Amino acid sequence: TFSYYGTSEGEFKSRYSNHTSSFRHESKRNSTELSKKIWEIKEAGKEHSPTRETGKKAPPHQGGKTKCDLCLTEKLLIVTNQSPFLLNKRTEMISKCRHKNKFLLSKCF
Repeated sequence: TFSYYGTSEGEFKSRYSNHTSSFRHESKRNSTELSKKIWEIKEAGKEHSPTRETGKKAPPHQGGKTKCDLCLTEKLLIVTNQSPFLLNKRTEMISKCRHKNKFLLSKCF
């Protein structure tokens, strides 16, 4: 059993739809580490049945704040996971918050 942590700022429904789309369409096979693993399992001819559960809930970045609770929570879950079967990469720890972009001044023009 493999573990994968992902964040969702909007409705989970749209994120789930994007994930399942990447499981069905080969052109999207490299979208996430989860989809890469699903395609690897498919190519090996094995069955897969991904399940989901909510790890933690956190609010996304809010204008005026310096930190994004959603990204920090995801990073905390990745760091504290001791499983050797974690699909998330440790390089995700240094990635910038993508939720701040909507508050940039350049988005206003």
